[in-house]
Amino acid sequence: MVTITIANKKGGSGKTSTALALVDAAVRAGKKVLAVDMDPQGNLSATLGADRELVGSAELLLKKEARLEDYVQDLGGGLALVAGSGELVDVELQLIKTVGKEMRLAEALAQAEGYDFCIIDTPPSTGLLTVAALCATDKVVIAASADAYAADGYAELAGDIASIKKYYNPGLNVDGILLTRYNERTTLARQMIKEYRDLAEATGTRLYNARIRECIAVREAQYSHKLLSEYDAGCNAVQDYRGLAKELGVL
Repeated sequence: MVTITIANKKGGSGKTSTALALVDAAVRAGKKVLAVDMDPQGNLSATLGADRELVGSAELLLKKEARLEDYVQDLGGGLALVAGSGELVDVELQLIKTVGKEMRLAEALAQAEGYDFCIIDTPPSTGLLTVAALCATDKVVIAASADAYAADGYAELAGDIASIKKYYNPGLNVDGILLTRYNERTTLARQMIKEYRDLAEATGTRLYNARIRECIAVREAQYSHKLLSEYDAGCNAVQDYRGLAKELGVL
């Protein structure tokens, strides 16, 4: 099983949309996928149709109150889900003195069998929820919107990832930086390509060739809690995300 985490310390960068698009692309390609929602907002869980009676599954795994198999929701078609919810907000405080808390998700996912991919959505921070995801991951995708402030926290995030790689997860790698909300007609977007290309080179990763074009259907799909391919299969972003899935080896 290849585990892919979508991360960024900045909100509004398209993390959840990217995670959903990769899950969707993999399932449509006949892969077996385990989606894990580590974001207290629970948007990935809601869009995928989580059973509300089992919301909080990710929190229980971190608290070591559950075996993975007890809280994986089988959504059919080769897709399974560990749901997230607002209950995740208190986990960091509850586990502050707990030794090994960073590795609990990795230990739980080590029990997973029969999946081709595990795709993890994270909150916009590098608190315990994101650290636990990175400790359990093979590849990190940095989702970064094409705006003036989006690159500000990348160096800090890259430093956090390097520390996690050194102390917790030697197999961790930033697979690449994904430019989202991209409008090729603007000077700013072209400038951001150069800036992120330089940042990628400086931190030993790559800027994906796939760029997720600005598309109103992305936000409308989010509002409707629908997969983008179901909401508007013909929009540019669906094609762009398919390109990303190919670059990542999901397709």
